[in-house]
Amino acid sequence: MAVLDMARHVPLYRALLELLRAISTSTALVPLLLPLSGDPSQEEEEEEHSEGQTSVGMLLAKMKTCVDTYTNRLRSKKDKAKGVVKPDSSDPEPEGLTLLVPDIQRTAEIVYAATTSLRQANQERKLAESSKKATTRPKPMSILRSLEEKYVAIMKKLQFDTFEMVTEDDDGKLVFKVNYHYMSQVKNASDANSAARARRLAQEAVTLSTSLPLSSSSSVFVRCDEERLDIMKVLITGPADTPYANGCFEFDVYFPQDYPNSPPLVNLETTGGHSVRFNPNLYNDGKVCLSILNTWHGRPEEKWNPQTSSFLQVLVSVQSLILVSEPYFNEPGYERSRGTPSGTQSSREYDGNIRQASVKWAMLEQMRNPSPCFKEAGGACQCHISFPCVCVLLSDGGNLGHHSQKHFS
Repeated sequence: MAVLDMARHVPLYRALLELLRAISTSTALVPLLLPLSGDPSQEEEEEEHSEGQTSVGMLLAKMKTCVDTYTNRLRSKKDKAKGVVKPDSSDPEPEGLTLLVPDIQRTAEIVYAATTSLRQANQERKLAESSKKATTRPKPMSILRSLEEKYVAIMKKLQFDTFEMVTEDDDGKLVFKVNYHYMSQVKNASDANSAARARRLAQEAVTLSTSLPLSSSSSVFVRCDEERLDIMKVLITGPADTPYANGCFEFDVYFPQDYPNSPPLVNLETTGGHSVRFNPNLYNDGKVCLSILNTWHGRPEEKWNPQTSSFLQVLVSVQSLILVSEPYFNEPGYERSRGTPSGTQSSREYDGNIRQASVKWAMLEQMRNPSPCFKEAGGACQCHISFPCVCVLLSDGGNLGHHSQKHFS
């Protein structure tokens, strides 16, 4: 849920919050704020996996996290800013959002209190009932689902974080502690900060902290500098059923001084020392060609729009439009050969080369020499790369699945 979206629909959100507060006061209606139960016969299994379910209460808690993070980051940005903050009369602080934030925080507390009370009552009832039920051995598919949920739970904690990428020396000059493609742009940028840019970056950071794509197939991890939200690094894991599957691809990101009027700058760092072109849209020098980045010609509606485009859209575009199952056909003009014998053969050969490069540079190299920003997520890379192997082992059936579950517990 994006703060940017909340700011544009304040009356709607305030009306919904008022409704939720009313529901919280009714004992008969409070269950509506919890995950909806399905088939009563599956009640026990659903309770076991309720952590992965969505409910109104959970969405509201997520909403509160968004606005809390936004206000904290905006306050921190103002406190730590060493340059002059330029007022921007064309983009004033949304007054409606100022009213909405305490409304969200108060409603979240009320809903949490009501749902916690109901959960405790339900837990006591189910504990009494569970003692009467015989323990059954889990089925392999149930184990697999449990492992996938455990994977998501572990990775979620590693998705968004800060890392000290740049500091200042005694003379006030910037010193980078990690390799960063846009080092020169950052050092040459003006010290003056736009209030609109700072606010937009805070909104973007909140959205990223709660809404990054996450699945056992493909996930996105983001690190921003501890004090500068305009400096980021991104790790995208290659989607399943593509030549990039299980690979970890690192990108450097910089938000220019006129952001969001101009799109963010994005450069691929996983290039095998500039020796591999992983996709027609990913050059071996790291250039990323996408319409939304204005680095590729496209229809007007596909290009960067300061009002409606976001960095999250950029990440999803890389994940879904570039890291695809048949990247050969991303090359302009090659789409016409799709479905032909020659096109199919060329695509297979291209995919084979990409798979080989992905194993060498996006898997093995990432595990041997992970970026310092993702070092604590180095385990995440290993977990992501090894997870499909575990799933294959589980296909052996009950006994192996049973031992695998014990191993991952």
